[in-house]
Amino acid sequence: MQKGNVAYVLSGRVGLKNKRCETTLNYTRITDNGCFLNPREWGIEPFYTFMYRERNEGNGNLNAVMWNVKWNAMAKQLLLEGQLGYFALPDVKNTAMNKYGMPSYGQLNLDLRYQFNKQLAGFDAEFLYTYKKGYGDTYNNPKYVYNKANLSLFNFIINYSF
Repeated sequence: MQKGNVAYVLSGRVGLKNKRCETTLNYTRITDNGCFLNPREWGIEPFYTFMYRERNEGNGNLNAVMWNVKWNAMAKQLLLEGQLGYFALPDVKNTAMNKYGMPSYGQLNLDLRYQFNKQLAGFDAEFLYTYKKGYGDTYNNPKYVYNKANLSLFNFIINYSF
């Protein structure tokens, strides 16, 4: 971090939960005092607006809102999760507050996980679909769009926990 860099972050959540379903509305604010810096090697950010396939690290003056719905089915073997978020970032050319030149964006995640049991206990399969739509001025420069916004991403993942 640069000497004197200070970042203030506020993140909160309200929601409802029962045995099978949980829904939350989440908000994160990173003030314009400085950039929030967190080495990506340390894992996911501890904010309620965290969504798979994106980070808020490297940003200041950020407002993020995210709605999350989780539903358990089949005796908790099957988990369906949907997330919809909007992330208002500083201008892509403001590298002091937007380290990676990421445009403001909306993101949709649809996640389906199945946890195996019996002979395959410890394995789970996951299908994750992510759609990201860019907003704001990108100055007709593809470096602010390619691999950052206006994309879909499909993931099929097999995990083994021991």
